[in-house]
Amino acid sequence: MNQTLRKHNCYLTNDFINFYESEKINGSSIVFISKSVLQSKKIDDFIYYLKKKGNFRLVDNIEPNPSINSIKNFLRNNPEDYDNIFAFGGGSVIDFAKIFKIKSILDHEIFLINKKSSQSHTKKPLMVAVPSTCGTGSESTGFATVWDFENKKKISLEHLSMVPNKVILSSSLLETLGDNNLIFPILDALTHCYDSIWNKNSNEALRGLSFRVARTINKNFFKALNSESNSYAKKRLLFSSWVAGQIISRTKTSICHAISYPLTLNYKVPHGLAVSFTLAKLLNKYRKEISFESFHNEVIKDSLFILNNLPFEKLLDNYLTYDELLSLASQMNEPSRMGNFIFYDYKIRDLIVR
Repeated sequence: MNQTLRKHNCYLTNDFINFYESEKINGSSIVFISKSVLQSKKIDDFIYYLKKKGNFRLVDNIEPNPSINSIKNFLRNNPEDYDNIFAFGGGSVIDFAKIFKIKSILDHEIFLINKKSSQSHTKKPLMVAVPSTCGTGSESTGFATVWDFENKKKISLEHLSMVPNKVILSSSLLETLGDNNLIFPILDALTHCYDSIWNKNSNEALRGLSFRVARTINKNFFKALNSESNSYAKKRLLFSSWVAGQIISRTKTSICHAISYPLTLNYKVPHGLAVSFTLAKLLNKYRKEISFESFHNEVIKDSLFILNNLPFEKLLDNYLTYDELLSLASQMNEPSRMGNFIFYDYKIRDLIVR
């Protein structure tokens, strides 16, 4: 695994102050944080500690699936630089913080990375990501997603400088989540595994690692949901999300993600739900082609057990009608993601039809 994963400063701890002191982090700090983490008071002592250290800013109003306009407005109104950037939250919060980190090399007008620019002439801020969900993998990657809801476009940013310098995996933050906010990110991580397995950019090592991560997710999925005190299962899922994020950063996403984007753009379907509702059909269709040994068959079988016991139709009905879902089929064939899919005999409508 060490040969596959990036050398990364990842810590498993709930003691944020100890981490701060042991890493000798000093200077001004800005903290991007989800409201659920802030209201849980899990990090009150840490925030108080940062305030005593010097210049401090707290940002707790980040919207789910951040829009291009909200990010532009924030960057325009907050030109200050900080020595440290902390992100406590799910994928939206961490993505927002990652974009703030690279603001000096960002083209604000068209919101694309200016490849010719560099931060070499300025002091690079230290970024610490603390995921409060176990699924997006944003803490592992140099990607960030921005949504242009007005023009119905998903904008993908990619830059090596967006990779957080340090990651803290703290299962205590998962205790504040409701069922959907726990389930949907886990499904996102599971989808990352399979979107990497049937990916033309993958290889034997990454596929093998993806199956092992999927197995860990399978084993701990219902344990994490059925017992609030099952911190071990949540720790395993949190770590699996981090690993799955590293895998997807190498292969890029594939068919499940391509299908998901129109659902979020048009009806704001949560990302984890949007990427996973077609996963069972895809696994049933291609399980023979992607299976290399009996172990892989067992992993797929266990994943299907989870997927087949979740009420996807009912969950989707909370956001759009069945006819509205079918009307999006023509928008789901996004070439940059579909181009990573190793199979060609799929029909989008067959994957989304009930």
